[in-house]
Amino acid sequence: MNDAIVLHYIAEHGEFINGVPTRDLTMADLEAYGKTAAELLAYNRIYSPTPTQLRKPLIVIDPNDGIQDNEARDASTVLNQRKHEQE
Repeated sequence: MNDAIVLHYIAEHGEFINGVPTRDLTMADLEAYGKTAAELLAYNRIYSPTPTQLRKPLIVIDPNDGIQDNEARDASTVLNQRKHEQE
């Protein structure tokens, strides 16, 4: 049947793909939105074939002690890596 979930929405920060709902998707959803699972899996931080492949936090920064140089550098590095993954 087309109502079984084939892709799980795993984004943690509201990421989305234009024209595709931000929820778990069924085969019927993919057909209705004109997408293939492979196309959506290319955005590897938004959908996953398994619900357990959750995204790790970018970095944890405690604003109570200020942002340390190493925290800012690490956050910048991770954000740049994720940007390149999506290109």
